[in-house]
Amino acid sequence: MLITVSEIIRQTLQTYRDNFREIAKYIALSMAGWILLALNAVLSIPFFQNILSGVFAIIAIAATQLALIGLFVVVSITMTRVLRKLYRHETPDTVPNEFKAAIKVFIPFLIASFLLTLIVLGGSLLLLIPGIIFAIWFYFAPLAVIIDNQKPLAALKASRNLVVGRFGSVLWNLIAPSVVYIVIFSVCSWIILTPGRYFLLDSGMISGYWMSLGLMFLFYFLFLPIMTLTPIIVYENLKDTKIKMEPRQVGINS
Repeated sequence: MLITVSEIIRQTLQTYRDNFREIAKYIALSMAGWILLALNAVLSIPFFQNILSGVFAIIAIAATQLALIGLFVVVSITMTRVLRKLYRHETPDTVPNEFKAAIKVFIPFLIASFLLTLIVLGGSLLLLIPGIIFAIWFYFAPLAVIIDNQKPLAALKASRNLVVGRFGSVLWNLIAPSVVYIVIFSVCSWIILTPGRYFLLDSGMISGYWMSLGLMFLFYFLFLPIMTLTPIIVYENLKDTKIKMEPRQVGINS
């Protein structure tokens, strides 16, 4: 039996609460990666505006930005792997070792994500419905690469095999918790930003306004693991229920 939406939310919050100290390390890494990306982008503006800077300087800056994006993706992969271990009550390795493990699946993850995007876009060009079907069928391919170290094509096949026959339930389990989290996030964002937008800024307290934005930035990254845990829990539950269903399926087919 597939997990219920309420159970997904409960397990997500429990995993987050019980392991916050460990998760906080990866929240900090994600924040650092984003800050580096933003700083590099801001500092690059004068170079792109000034043609005299030279093509080499612009290429170097663009390459740096791509490298930082890659670093941010690796950090995201690392967080995903660690969250899965914490959900399964496993002890994560040290941060450097988890980071090294994430680097090993970086290229396969990019390939799987690229193939997933092509398939969904191809289906969407035909009709909207095939695009949605393909998106859910192959949704878990990147997770299969990250968590189970599968090759990209094998990950696509594994994802489809997990979803087939349970499409509606999987779609509901992915969408419903996300909607709940988005509503909570939106309300909290409004509470955080409203004072800065309508009171502090109007009264000339620019520093207070930027403080509100800073709090919003922090809140986003604190909320990020919660959003990340939902597909992990659904994916793990699909694998568990598939294992339990296989003996009965064999008996029926025979």
